[in-house]
Amino acid sequence: MLGLIPLSDMGPDFFFCKGPHCIPDCAVLIGKFEIQRAPPPYGISIHGYSSMSARFPIPRRRAVGHQNSDICATMDSNVMKTSVHFALLLAFVLAAGAGASATWFHGKGKKRANQGPSATVTVESGLAGCKVDVDGEDAGETGPEGSLVIKDVEAGDHYVHVLCPGQRDTSYFISPTANQKVNVDARAAATNSNVAVTASINPAASEMELREMVSKAVQLRSSGQFKEAVELLRKATMLDPGNGDLHQELGITFLEFHDWESARVEMLEAIRREPDSVEAHSRLAYALEKLGDLDGALKQYRICTEMDPHDTSYRDHYVEVLGKLYAAKAEKKH
Repeated sequence: MLGLIPLSDMGPDFFFCKGPHCIPDCAVLIGKFEIQRAPPPYGISIHGYSSMSARFPIPRRRAVGHQNSDICATMDSNVMKTSVHFALLLAFVLAAGAGASATWFHGKGKKRANQGPSATVTVESGLAGCKVDVDGEDAGETGPEGSLVIKDVEAGDHYVHVLCPGQRDTSYFISPTANQKVNVDARAAATNSNVAVTASINPAASEMELREMVSKAVQLRSSGQFKEAVELLRKATMLDPGNGDLHQELGITFLEFHDWESARVEMLEAIRREPDSVEAHSRLAYALEKLGDLDGALKQYRICTEMDPHDTSYRDHYVEVLGKLYAAKAEKKH
């Protein structure tokens, strides 16, 4: 008995060898592939599993039924699209003891490493105990006087969400500049349970009007008119703030023009409106990867594999990000 244990966070086809039943060249199975492991120790450090420090030779992959097809593992990103190299990279990462959690990346509620001067946001709800978050990250609750001051808010686009006891969730789009003080007046929403989902926003536009706006924005985006496309899609999201598809379209526009941070914000809002959208999770993962938040990207790609297990591209992306995480960790050691 080899002691193969499922690595549940990565799906049912992933296993690793751990414990007294492991033997030299322990076989680790990934789908139909057999990974030949190096000699002891066998520990790894993915998703909280303990790891032993050891130097491993580069592992070899042998596809079942092809005894003479040993191939050395590679980190070449250009050959990551096949299942063979999928297995290769994962074996390489596991044997090297690369962890999936990187403490040097941006974490929830913390400043990004490259963040410049920040803004201060004051939320006025008129009620105590209203929960406030910024882009889904908890910012605290309003005090006895019904206000909350949020410091160190990054300059740029954000959605502030306010949820008061017994009331409906309301959201506010802000885009502060560095050192700016922004006031969010949520008092009308906090005292009226029948307000729209997003406060201070016009009533939802007709479906036809929104379609025309999106169609025009896509044309502008295709012709390279980024600013005009963003303005039109922003107007559309203001008209129908609960429409996750509109936030996705805006996020896609930011992705195409490499505005990763704004894309992250819009995809988060899209997921808030439509949490079952695998496309939104995938696009959020891509934005996080570009921002250097590999830990966050891994989480989103893992969600994608759970939501759509038949699409192997999400697992390919997951393992590719694992490789980048290993490379970053190895570089840091030097």
